[in-house]
Amino acid sequence: ILRWVQPGTHAWQKFVKPSEIIDYCSSLPLKLQSIQGMHYHFFKKKWQLSEKIDTNYFICFKKIT
Repeated sequence: ILRWVQPGTHAWQKFVKPSEIIDYCSSLPLKLQSIQGMHYHFFKKKWQLSEKIDTNYFICFKKIT
């Protein structure tokens, strides 16, 4: 919509969903600590943390020892 990146830059079929990462890590000695989304606030011209994890997100795991 905003044309910030050229068409074809993103291959949405390669997008990794948060649930896929969580499912994969469930077989490892890791415990999910938090998941946080982020979005760009156009009018403030800065990134902000958000509850929406549909596109941009951080996932934090802790190694179980």
